[in-house]
Amino acid sequence: MKTTMRAEATKSTGVIASISLLAILASTLVNVPTATEVQTISAAGANSSAYSSKLLEPAPPGDNAIDTTSKSIVQREFLNRYEKNMIRPVTSIGVDLENCQPGQAVRDGIAPIVESWNFMRGLNGLNAVTLDQTDSISPYTQAAAMVSARNGKLSHYPAVEGFACATDAAVRGARHSNLAQSISQTSAETALWYYMDYSSADNPVNDQLGHRLFMQDPQLSVTSIGAAAGYTAISVRTGESYPGMPADSMRDHSAPTPEWMSWPSAGFFPKQLLTSVGITSDGPDTERWSFSVQNGDLSAATAHITGPNGENVPLTVIRPGQSGIAFTPRVIADYSTLLMKFPNIERLPVGQENLVYNVKIDGVKGTGQTTYEYQVALFDPLTPLEKTAPTIALLEQPLTGVGYKMINPIRMQVAAWPVAKYQWQERINSGPWTDIPGANEETYTPEGLWTWKRSKTTEYRLVATSTEGESTSEPVRVAVQGLKNMPASVKTTIGSRAVFEATPILDSDGSLFDTTFEWQVLRAGRWERLYDDGHFEGTATNRLIVNHVTPADEGSQFRLVVRSKIFKLAGYDVVVSWSDGLAKLTVF
Repeated sequence: MKTTMRAEATKSTGVIASISLLAILASTLVNVPTATEVQTISAAGANSSAYSSKLLEPAPPGDNAIDTTSKSIVQREFLNRYEKNMIRPVTSIGVDLENCQPGQAVRDGIAPIVESWNFMRGLNGLNAVTLDQTDSISPYTQAAAMVSARNGKLSHYPAVEGFACATDAAVRGARHSNLAQSISQTSAETALWYYMDYSSADNPVNDQLGHRLFMQDPQLSVTSIGAAAGYTAISVRTGESYPGMPADSMRDHSAPTPEWMSWPSAGFFPKQLLTSVGITSDGPDTERWSFSVQNGDLSAATAHITGPNGENVPLTVIRPGQSGIAFTPRVIADYSTLLMKFPNIERLPVGQENLVYNVKIDGVKGTGQTTYEYQVALFDPLTPLEKTAPTIALLEQPLTGVGYKMINPIRMQVAAWPVAKYQWQERINSGPWTDIPGANEETYTPEGLWTWKRSKTTEYRLVATSTEGESTSEPVRVAVQGLKNMPASVKTTIGSRAVFEATPILDSDGSLFDTTFEWQVLRAGRWERLYDDGHFEGTATNRLIVNHVTPADEGSQFRLVVRSKIFKLAGYDVVVSWSDGLAKLTVF
């Protein structure tokens, strides 16, 4: 639920250096019919392009820019760069909250967050940001995530608030990062719900739009993401330096920078990127659309939105620094922003339908024009543009722990036009498939507690049926995480034997099925697999033996990786558990 989210836009007061900004995104979109066959939107002054020729300074659109006048292009980019990242990868290792050890982020785990973020930047024509390759920023963002997780709350000033583990690195990282608690969210959801469009019905502080505006800084070029126990930190450009990276190194002066931007972005816009969820336990949620203009004065600006049927959308407009309102949109990267709040959109596009909203901003001062108009065409990119039989793909391997219920559902991606009807089925011990009553969505969460035996014997599949045909997914099983006790550190003498052991979680009958073990050692900052070679023994079991310990073994750190052979995704055995990587060998 969105009501469980907690985030803060960065509060750093460092002055961001002046940016020379001119737009790349089309300034006005002409009227668009709502008919489903419309596949492109024309852009004023833009000769079949999304980018106006008079707005190509200081640089033309880069490779990351997305032509939002084309429905098929936006659909393709959404599937290739956002939807595929609806996964929950391992994001960090070696985190020890009790001892203030930040661990490290797994690059392959945080890269999907960056790719999803860059997709959303591309919708406004912005360049892609890249992960810090020099480790000049990453120690600080990782420490910021650690201190948030250690204290179970967020602050850009952890030392001032008396946080435990408020190390110098954590203090610096928290001050220069967007922070969020994103437990159980996918990479794409983390980028969208917690950073681009975080809101809470009872927390108006987020009407400052700090997260969104920092994430859409056109000249931000380098970032870092820290992750620890469901908390994340994303570095942004605050105008201040890190010890190993000057502030200007995080900035791309030649990046194309728009005269104005909006969220939702102008043109075709995937309905999945709208995050208002209606009524919540905190009260009614709202849409929070925004319009940002470079070096503009929005103190007297007004906004008007008409819906797909020409109806006026009731708006609450919040201007920068508006009198009588505690939290208003901030000026970030020389952009002034207008916030437009209105009740959540209940009628979303179905199938190939386009629902077009016309936005008009009046009374802008200090820019080349006083009025800006654009359109947002909501559509469903999961619906094929042509009639087609259903196709089904598993988005991610479902996981849970032995003795626990499932929190996240089994998720399938279904592409079909016309829209398909769904039926989940179950079978046990390779018996007949039976329909599950009431399981008629793209996702399904099995009830009850999970055991090793249930994981091995129970399978699920989805059947999707439309007028164009029927498709059945491959059977899927629920993987269970299986380490109860982590390996402990060992102190021993030269020439003796050291033993590291982790205890798998077993079923009540003591069974442990189709599981592989892999011991690894940390060398030069990288985890490397060990093999039985006389010195190391039991490298493919849950018990590692180091024979004839030598001085060279001093300080070695070990971890155990547990995989399940029966659960496969994209041809690989699925990692179902990691030890914490803190088992250390001390030689004396």
